[in-house]
Amino acid sequence: MASGPFLRRSSLLASLILGVALPLAAPAQPISQAQRISQAQTISQAQTISQTQTISQAQLRAANLARMEAERLNGGLTKYFAGQCMHQRGGANCLIQANATGFLFRFPGGTPGWEANRRAATVESQILISADGRTIEKVEYNGVPRSQ
Repeated sequence: MASGPFLRRSSLLASLILGVALPLAAPAQPISQAQRISQAQTISQAQTISQTQTISQAQLRAANLARMEAERLNGGLTKYFAGQCMHQRGGANCLIQANATGFLFRFPGGTPGWEANRRAATVESQILISADGRTIEKVEYNGVPRSQ
């Protein structure tokens, strides 16, 4: 029969998979600050995921359409990559307006790998997509990043 750290890890894994709290044996050592931070981040990520589940299909389509239009305008994926916010569900923090007019996205972009390599964005795009997420209404801006 399993015991010690293996049992605690197995119980934790089972609780994560099943989504239920299972009783755990008391840890042999107090939880470190790093472990507390890691647990808080995991809880925060779970809350973020549950919040994003309410994003409409229209917003999902709109974000994809705006990102693809910026990719097309800036030479394709071999030359341009939209900011990380446009690769998150529904455009996340790049969505600056959502109303009957449509979805307005403002986002940075640059050469492939620009964010991972911690380089500055070389392009800023601001694109309005219809309220149903199917039509590009207007490319309001696509050029050198403006100061915010």
